[in-house]
Amino acid sequence: MSSEWMDRAECRHHDPEQWFPAGDGETRTKSAAYALYVCRNLCAVRVQCSKRARAMQRPRPIGIWAGVDMGDSASHAVNPRALAELDAITDEVNA
Repeated sequence: MSSEWMDRAECRHHDPEQWFPAGDGETRTKSAAYALYVCRNLCAVRVQCSKRARAMQRPRPIGIWAGVDMGDSASHAVNPRALAELDAITDEVNA
């Protein structure tokens, strides 16, 4: 998969730590809110980002990808809800 799309990613213009929020529960939710907003509303390469995150097997994706919170490195299990959201983003374009 070509990575040229990454040059057009909106997250490139922001602090990378915002895409890897710390904490848990409400603290994590508040920390992730900005990155989720940017991805979902401002980024032009959300589909490519979702495909990249979905293709990652090891290590599994952590942080915010394509406007989906994949969780943090402390959680070793793959989040099926997050994977379904990534698939839905890709399916919107393929429909």
